[in-house]
Amino acid sequence: MIVTLEELKTALGITGTDQDTLLTRSLTLANALIAAYIGFDLSDTTKQRSYTLIMDNGRGHIKLPVFPVIELVSLTADGELVASTAGHYLLPQIGLIEEFPGGNYGSRDRYGVRVTAVFRAGYVDADMPTEIKQACIDIAATIFNNGGTIPSGGSAGGTGELKSLTMFDAMSMSFDTGAASGTSVTGAAALLESWAFVLDQHRVNQPTLA
Repeated sequence: MIVTLEELKTALGITGTDQDTLLTRSLTLANALIAAYIGFDLSDTTKQRSYTLIMDNGRGHIKLPVFPVIELVSLTADGELVASTAGHYLLPQIGLIEEFPGGNYGSRDRYGVRVTAVFRAGYVDADMPTEIKQACIDIAATIFNNGGTIPSGGSAGGTGELKSLTMFDAMSMSFDTGAASGTSVTGAAALLESWAFVLDQHRVNQPTLA
């Protein structure tokens, strides 16, 4: 989770355990909303993710679609493991893998090398940015005050209501973006839009990663 139960209770001034179930549900939904918006769960630091691209000869770096990167588990070129001593190094905060001078991958010096990076990304609890935590607390508090459910409402581009939420590894989620039914954004869309200026800094530009 981006925020712990105790952090949320402290922010809301709640003591005791009577409302822990509702608070935990609110945190789970807030975490899922943020993960769906960004494209991956910033707090899931144990999952090994895979990113594959075709590298042209001469290209000297790989830009991973998510950051920060905690560990580069492996790097392969056309199925061959690239030794860690071959010269690549990781710039974790921007998800950049600098590779060999000239872009030659092992014995492969032709065009169209299929390179796959396996890595772990996200923030451990102590390193989670304060602004991300605050966004999660704000969204979770709104859900908590709404009885543990995401507020419904409309938006200028549709109803804005959460149409489906599948709580499993990839946390599937979709919103209604049909005909215009209002002039202001409300509901689930509003919860995210109010913190978009923060969340957009971490949003995945590639297809959503599991």
